[in-house]
Amino acid sequence: MAKYSRAKRTEKQEIGVLETLLNAHPLLTQLTKGDDDFPLIDGYVHLLGEQDEVGGNMLKVQIKPLKTNKDGSLSATCSTDLLSHAHGSSIPVFLIAVNPDEQVAYWMYLAPESVKTQYEAQVSAGKKTITFRLNKNHTIKKGAAAYVAEWKRICGHHRNTSNDRLALRYKKRVRKNLITANEDTLLERIRTLHDLVYYRTNKGEFPLVEIVLDMARTIGGTSALVKIAYIELLEQVIHDKTAEALEVITKLASDESEQVRKKAAEALKNTTKYNYHWLNAIGYGPYRAMLDFITSHDVPSEIAHEMLRNLFSPDFDGTSQTDMYTLTFHRGALDATKFLKKLRRDAIDLLTKRYEIADTIREKSKTVDTIGYATHKTDWPTGDPDFLQRSVDMVEADTEHVVAAYKKILFPKSKMIADYPVVYEIETQLSILNTRERKISGVEELLQQIRENKGDYRLFSLLAGDEMRLRRDMEWQEGRQQKEEELKEVLESITEKNAEEWYARINAVANFRDCVEDWLYQTLRDFLAQIAEKKPKVAAVFAKHALTSKTGLYFFFRGILWGLRKGSLDQWDEYVDYIAKHHLTDQIDGILMSYFSVGGTELSVAKIRKEDIAITLEIARKVGRFAFLKSDEINRALEYHSIRSLAFLSTLDKDIRKALIEKIKEYPELDTMYPHELGFALHCKWIKLEEWDRTDLETLAEMLVNIKRLDHNELQVLHALGVVDFNLMMLVFERRIKHSYDSGYDAIPYHIEPGVAAFIRDDPRTKDVVRRWLEERDPEQDSMIGYHLGEFFNRVGGDVLRGALSDLIATGKKENILKVMEMLPISDPADPSLCLEIVAVTDDRQILARVDARMRQTGGGTGAVGENIFAREMRKNQARIEDVKSKSTNPKIIKFCEKVLANLAKDIARSEQEHEREMREERQEYEDEHPKD
Repeated sequence: MAKYSRAKRTEKQEIGVLETLLNAHPLLTQLTKGDDDFPLIDGYVHLLGEQDEVGGNMLKVQIKPLKTNKDGSLSATCSTDLLSHAHGSSIPVFLIAVNPDEQVAYWMYLAPESVKTQYEAQVSAGKKTITFRLNKNHTIKKGAAAYVAEWKRICGHHRNTSNDRLALRYKKRVRKNLITANEDTLLERIRTLHDLVYYRTNKGEFPLVEIVLDMARTIGGTSALVKIAYIELLEQVIHDKTAEALEVITKLASDESEQVRKKAAEALKNTTKYNYHWLNAIGYGPYRAMLDFITSHDVPSEIAHEMLRNLFSPDFDGTSQTDMYTLTFHRGALDATKFLKKLRRDAIDLLTKRYEIADTIREKSKTVDTIGYATHKTDWPTGDPDFLQRSVDMVEADTEHVVAAYKKILFPKSKMIADYPVVYEIETQLSILNTRERKISGVEELLQQIRENKGDYRLFSLLAGDEMRLRRDMEWQEGRQQKEEELKEVLESITEKNAEEWYARINAVANFRDCVEDWLYQTLRDFLAQIAEKKPKVAAVFAKHALTSKTGLYFFFRGILWGLRKGSLDQWDEYVDYIAKHHLTDQIDGILMSYFSVGGTELSVAKIRKEDIAITLEIARKVGRFAFLKSDEINRALEYHSIRSLAFLSTLDKDIRKALIEKIKEYPELDTMYPHELGFALHCKWIKLEEWDRTDLETLAEMLVNIKRLDHNELQVLHALGVVDFNLMMLVFERRIKHSYDSGYDAIPYHIEPGVAAFIRDDPRTKDVVRRWLEERDPEQDSMIGYHLGEFFNRVGGDVLRGALSDLIATGKKENILKVMEMLPISDPADPSLCLEIVAVTDDRQILARVDARMRQTGGGTGAVGENIFAREMRKNQARIEDVKSKSTNPKIIKFCEKVLANLAKDIARSEQEHEREMREERQEYEDEHPKD
């Protein structure tokens, strides 16, 4: 059927009469007026229960004049487009004809099953209107309420049939038009399916679930937006059609779009979480199907591990809603049924098989980590101790099974495996189990077997492990001391004679870097620095092998450079030459970090040589020996270390400072990196801006103008700039305020830190600067300038800025008052005192009307569900204005406040009425979606 057109309202008298008739039964019906902007509908009738609660019934009405024919029959005429609207409406549509003179009305239900043929007949005949004969028994008048019960019956029938019709229509149209539909139409259908997918027909069928799964065949050629919407739709059916939905989502997890891949992975992970709603509705069956799917399909490793970890969870969570205002959160222990026990044990066995066929140590380590999730007990109390004990017993039994599996993994024969990251992961888990008094059989014995190994595994755990993870049976200080003593013994045992042997052992530790978190290798870096500082000849052996083989220790060579910087400068210079000669770009950061990374602190400035400054300048400018660093692509890591080194050395040589300024100019795309490093340098007192030339400070200011947003680091640099040149700092704000509009450009930061705000606010020069801004401001210019000026005033605040506004108001000039009006907040409550200063000096009606509006605006707020937040904030405004009014003796101001308060009272009344209507409609929608049995 054709789309409906818009109608014009001419039946105001009829609408008024109908409203009077309906209001005669205030606990039964209520008319909510429309404005006819909604096509062809004059309003909604709510069928009420006791205490004004919607009884789950609402209908749309089109109101027309009643016509009495010569034969005594009654009729009414309406647009044929109303029939089209009635056919597709999920809410019943009524035609109501009113006789204003006799104060009576007659109604007719435009049933979807009958209006379609009538509409098609009228259109075929070229007619735009249709006249209906009305049943005289369908009357609305004072003293008669029989129509209400009939309307409720019709509403119930309409709900039972409308979704059937929608389901049937979508089943036909979606399947027919899915391939040819444009994306907007396709998205609309997906969203509709999202709402209706679990609609059950009167025959007990779910016709739309089949459509959802059929869409998988044609979804491949659509956009990322459509695919993401489709994944969300599949999440609706995944617990019923588990294998089918998982197969589609798994394919989309390899989509060319990163957004789609991310969404698919998120859906796969979330769906394996034990959900309160689905457990109550279906049970564990879908989760078994998920495990079977992982077993039989090639699910990406990262996703498979996350899914299996969720399946090992001993807890469920979820929500339930008992009414539209009450959302209950549920969490607790799972029921340890035989089915769940079998599911968990099969998942453990699946992982042990995956471990056996894993072809990388990284995957093996990850698999062991996932197996460990089966040992996690619930920490949620329950009112039934026997229920909780069954859950605990299930996990304890699984833990014993896991420990037995770990023993087979660690000692496949008599000797422990050399896959040290795997051993480390198992030792970490056993350490946790051994300290929680769980008394799992075999844990202590297996832990002891691991710790008896004093060879290369212990070296690995010292250099690439965290003692707090491994030794939970001792205090942190004790564990750290023990580790330091063992490392000291290792360091003392390394000599020039056995350097080759120790290089091979430590290099083997470093070779595991792909499956060890990088931060865990900090001990290795520090240990290499100690070797280089205290035993430079040993370091020479290590360096020779590392730089030629480029395995393992090559990627930790910076540690050797750190140590040589303190222990042997000649060797350090030698390796700098080697790096330059062999164009080892990935070792440049080690050179630069040598200045301030020895032992975690910077070198004394006194130890910086002229040669060091020359090396830094060559690297930063990519000249001389380091000309090979020039590239069309930006090496962000290189630039990061260059900027930090230049900042550190900037007080030692003017050329260093110039190179830093050159860097800022050369790479404007690194604008977020500069404030971070300069802010850190200012914090460390590496930089002294008072030594910078005016042109250098202007370059810094230009960077702060161009950067998209001012955050903590940027404000730190801006504050430091203001200390040495206050006017230049204020010029940065001025230029940002006047910056051409850019949706990604945040001219004034939402949060200006208190110290920065106070620095600006308390300086007497601020008032002169902002007064000049305001005097030069032309209200005819870009309105965004006024908006940003207002933001500056609101963020910085204080009497100085307010005083500048008061001075402008005091002139009484319209152009100045308009400038102040621009400074008033757009969305937050305006300062009533400032507003009334304007009222005191002007009689301009337009300005006073704007002041009235600004004084009544409320801004946002938070509150309880169902609370009228806007009305609450309006009442707060009332209190503020009443307070200002009570303190004034100016009759003009008092009169104006009374007018604003009267308008506020009207606003509150409208808000309450609108809120009441919205609450009824929300209850209607809730009751439609949650029908009572």
